[in-house]
Amino acid sequence: MTTNLFLKRKELLLFSAHGEHNSCCQLKNFIHCLNLFEKRRPLRFAYAEAETLMMNHLTLKENILLDGVTNSLCMSKEFQLKRHLNKEGRPALVELFTKIGDIDLRPHEVSNETKKLTSLLKTLLKPSDYIFLESPELHLSENNLHIFIEALKEQLEKTEQTIFIHSLDEDLWAPYASKKILKGADGLIKVLLPSSFKKSSEKIAA
Repeated sequence: MTTNLFLKRKELLLFSAHGEHNSCCQLKNFIHCLNLFEKRRPLRFAYAEAETLMMNHLTLKENILLDGVTNSLCMSKEFQLKRHLNKEGRPALVELFTKIGDIDLRPHEVSNETKKLTSLLKTLLKPSDYIFLESPELHLSENNLHIFIEALKEQLEKTEQTIFIHSLDEDLWAPYASKKILKGADGLIKVLLPSSFKKSSEKIAA
C-alpha cells in the first residue's frame, strides 16, 4: 500500500532504496528524499553511519562537542552534559552517556561498541530537523540496544525531529515505525503504511 509522502514531526520512519546498501548511496537517497519534500532551507539533519567514523586525534568528549551541543556546554570549563541532560528530563540519554565510560579516551583506545554509543549520542544531541541513522543496532549489545531504543522514544517525545532508520534488520525497528519510505528501482518514492511492512507476530514496543 502506498500513500502521498507527508513528513510529520515526532515520527520514526524506516527508509530504504531498492538494491542499494552502500552508505554513500543511502545517504544520497535520503538527501534526495528531503530535497523533494522539504521546502525549508538549509536542510538541517544529523547523520550516524553504520560503521562509526570519528576524529581519531580528538577525545570522545571532543568528538561529542564537535557537532553541536549547546554553546553553553561548549564554552564551559567543566563538561556538564550529564547535568544538562538531567535538567532537560532525558534519563535515557543520561544512561546512554554513562555507558560510554571514560570520555577522555581517544577512539582507537575504545571498543567498537563504545565508539558506536558515542556516535549515536552525538547524533541525537546535534540540533537538527531530521535524523538519519544507518544500522544503529550494529555493534550494540542487547542491553545497550534497549537503552538506545528508549533514547529514541525519548527523542521523539522531547523534540520536533523526524527520525529515519535504514537497517538490514527492519524487523527490529518495524514495531517503532509509523511508515516505511522506499525508493523503488524506477526512482519513484513510495510510502508504505504499517500494515504493509509489519509482521502480524511483531513484538509490542515496550
